Amino acid sequence: MVEPMRRVAKLGIWIGALLLGALVPASLAAALAHTVTVLPVAFVITLGHATILGLPALLIYRAARWTRLSAAIAGGLIIGMIPGGLLFWPVRLSLRSTASVDGIPTLINGTPTAAGWFQYVELLGTLGGYGALGAFVFWLALRLSGALKKAERGSSQPDLGSHGAGIWLAGVTIAASLAVAAIPIITKDRSCHSPFRDGPTSLIPKMQVNLDIEMGEWPKLTRVLEDFAASHGMSFRNSNQSDPNVLESLDLSLCNEQGLLITANDHRWATQGYAPDHGGLESSRESLRSDGGRQLATPES
Repeated sequence: MVEPMRRVAKLGIWIGALLLGALVPASLAAALAHTVTVLPVAFVITLGHATILGLPALLIYRAARWTRLSAAIAGGLIIGMIPGGLLFWPVRLSLRSTASVDGIPTLINGTPTAAGWFQYVELLGTLGGYGALGAFVFWLALRLSGALKKAERGSSQPDLGSHGAGIWLAGVTIAASLAVAAIPIITKDRSCHSPFRDGPTSLIPKMQVNLDIEMGEWPKLTRVLEDFAASHGMSFRNSNQSDPNVLESLDLSLCNEQGLLITANDHRWATQGYAPDHGGLESSRESLRSDGGRQLATPES
């Protein structure tokens, strides 16, 4: 009976440390973004790093008996940088694209400038920092639970700390992970601004207009749509975002409970020279069926 409990405690410690090492950097990313809705996505990314790259690294560390904090942080730093470094590799020779930030060129004909390389290194530092934080939390959980003592002593006798500590760590981190997974359900938009509020039913736009306007005219468009919503008894939502040197986002929505939804969207990234993303004004309309479902209404209705 003691041996099965010991195995459960051992497994609990490692599972708990793994989940905790993914939860903490994901929580930091959500805090810096000032929105909890980022947390589930960030957790999926950090957990993916921890399992796909972290577990193989863990096997290597365990075989070599590398238990020092410095080794853990170095490994986490590398693991954090590799996927993002490959995904955001700045050289785009095949696209021959050009980009700038605040008038400073970062990409010319697909080749990064000095400013572009600096931007890339800065990104790697951020991603590596998240990886190092996750590795530190993982190492700390194992250290406090006593799971590292066996490797340090080279003893064949298991020394896993308290059985209860392992089960408690696994239970708490699994519960926290489930809570993070429930965030999209809890924060789901159930207002008329969401075309998916009654289930996975996508609304097909009945009208789409490409607006050829500059970012300087976005405030005027916002006022026009806000006045239109007020005069027609519609709900108006302004979700525009401005992140200097990163993103300028136009995100407006007007709707009513009868199913009319009007949106205006455009997202312009600094890395792309604030070029339009071909967003526009869309209008969809749906009507309620007698059976409680929803169907698209024709423009004439």
